[in-house]
Amino acid sequence: MLKSGKVNKLSLDYNLGIGKPTGYKAVKYILDNRICVRSIVIHSSDRKGRKKMFDALQKHKVYGTWITIKPIAKRRF
Repeated sequence: MLKSGKVNKLSLDYNLGIGKPTGYKAVKYILDNRICVRSIVIHSSDRKGRKKMFDALQKHKVYGTWITIKPIAKRRF
């Protein structure tokens, strides 16, 4: 979908499952291929992963991309 250039809003999580690549791999793909996504929302509860993705996107973002971090909801037990 990212290759098509038709993604206007992307929601990213860092941890995608055991044995799966992280959301940072998607970030690297976006940056390496200069893909323009109008709005990127990072919703990961992984603090270090969230920061790593945000910092990379912010530093190398394509003009016109809006990057936000959604607050992580607190769990109730």
